[in-house]
Amino acid sequence: DLMRVTILYRQVTILAAVENLLESGFEPQRTVILAFGDDEEIGGKSGAGKLSEMLAARGFHFLFTLDEGMVIGDGILPGVERPTAIIGVAEKGYMNLRLTASATGGHSSMPPPHTAAGTLAAALVRLEENPMPASLDGTPRKTLEALGPHLGGVTGAAIAALPLSEPLVLSTYRDSPPLDAQVRTTTAITMLDAGVKANVLPQSATAIVNFRLRPGDTANDVEKHVRETIANENILIERPRTPSEASPVTSTESAGYRLVAESVRELFPEAIVVPGLVLGGTDTRHYVGIADASLRFSPMRLGQEDVARIHGTNERIATSNLVEMAQFYRRVIENADAWRGDR
Repeated sequence: DLMRVTILYRQVTILAAVENLLESGFEPQRTVILAFGDDEEIGGKSGAGKLSEMLAARGFHFLFTLDEGMVIGDGILPGVERPTAIIGVAEKGYMNLRLTASATGGHSSMPPPHTAAGTLAAALVRLEENPMPASLDGTPRKTLEALGPHLGGVTGAAIAALPLSEPLVLSTYRDSPPLDAQVRTTTAITMLDAGVKANVLPQSATAIVNFRLRPGDTANDVEKHVRETIANENILIERPRTPSEASPVTSTESAGYRLVAESVRELFPEAIVVPGLVLGGTDTRHYVGIADASLRFSPMRLGQEDVARIHGTNERIATSNLVEMAQFYRRVIENADAWRGDR
């Protein structure tokens, strides 16, 4: 199952790290919980959701949680020559809206000025042409500020000039979907359904529009934006499922972030460590309420050619990187165990 390969890499190396620690006689003074859900790809409700409920009921509260999310990128960020370890401090929310246009139907030889499909299509074009506003506020700015000292030329100068240079920086993001997704709630028209026959006017036309919510935007904000942008009361707008709001943002000053960042620097001294925003969803959302810091990072080394393999053909990892991952998780546990609130 290709959808599970990346997750299994992480689970196997975590277990290898713990076995190695136990074999060495390590006795933790701080409780370590390994929580592996089985349904992360479909929301995690019966896996991480139930596990978090059980842990909360038993009174657990964690210094931090560490889940999948970001990686060590090499050649992924424009202008950054060194490997970059991006620790996810927040993740985007998830929301679908179903848009439905209705009409009386009839024979295609006598069409009205706009069929149900045409009315819906016009609304969808307006949505694509008017995305949610972009902003560097929050995690995107912290990412740039951490990268700034390592960048030269126009890019480095632009980062140093923030916030005055924000319009310039955002204008460069618009043509890059991965970068643009960092700074706005994205709009993606993903499913369409209309008509039953070429010569029959459709009585209804439906679209599913998927939104990934940036921290700072809520599901209500998105729905309000859609209604105002479409400006057509004859189009029914519904939520086919309960949305997941964007997560809270973990502080880079938190003990958890500093511990994980320290562990990265110890084992990957060549890497620049920066905070980042996770564009997809992780099981972390279920544990936010029982942890001081919620982090999303695995030390997988990914280059440009590796990104396309995620959840795709020939998904893989170097055996040497597997060893590094196990070493990293061991170091995280050791550093957390030694933490006494004095860092």
